Amino acid sequence: MKKNKLPKHLEGTMANLKFCIEHCGMNDEEIEEMLKAIDKLKLARVQHFCEEFIFMVEGTTPDENIKYHCDDYFNIAEFNSMYWEQKNNFS
Repeated sequence: MKKNKLPKHLEGTMANLKFCIEHCGMNDEEIEEMLKAIDKLKLARVQHFCEEFIFMVEGTTPDENIKYHCDDYFNIAEFNSMYWEQKNNFS
């Protein structure tokens, strides 16, 4: 008997839910927030978002991890000013 496959968009949704629940231990409210975030960023997978943008030290809480956050790591205003300064110097 042939197994019916889910449509691609449902496969992605199921993969996202599975990752949120099994890997991250998220509750319904957290899953909803995560799905909204990846949708807003136009990403397809929660796993991609988590691997690229979330930094957690194993065995610590989010409040304990804040000490590792650097506000200047990717300061978009600083980047833009460097870009426009460079562009204006070549004009």
